[in-house]
Amino acid sequence: MGAYGGLVYLSTVLGGWMADRLFGMERMVFYGGVVVMLGHIALAVLPGLAGVGAGLVLVALGSGALKANASSLLGALYEKGDPRADGGFTLFYLGINLGAFIGPLITGLLQTELGFHYGFGAAAVGMALGLAQYAAFRRNFGDVASRRPTRCRRRRAARRWASAS
Repeated sequence: MGAYGGLVYLSTVLGGWMADRLFGMERMVFYGGVVVMLGHIALAVLPGLAGVGAGLVLVALGSGALKANASSLLGALYEKGDPRADGGFTLFYLGINLGAFIGPLITGLLQTELGFHYGFGAAAVGMALGLAQYAAFRRNFGDVASRRPTRCRRRRAARRWASAS
């Protein structure tokens, strides 16, 4: 579990770098959610240690992309001093905490009654529903969603990444 937790927190550096240099915050939040969902699908469908390994790595990498960018994206929606920002962050953290409370109850119940594959399947379904909602309301981000690193920065970052490999 320590390696998994470490990978989650170390992958936030990669998620932040990719948002700043390659894709932008809004796209990284979406792609991170997709990767988390794929990790839950792997945990639900793939048998044995291969499924556990692939699933945990995907969940950790996707979580890193989400952790690094979701709060920053929300903060970018509001101008400095906007009184609505406090309400936005309150709702954001309320949603996170409700999910953190209800999610383990549902997945734990499914795991004990039907098996852990069903628990992870439910997590994948929940993530798919969240991604559908996110995609449906992306247009409400306004110009924040269209902010991406310039083409020049993306090329330079890709060259640095390739030369480091």
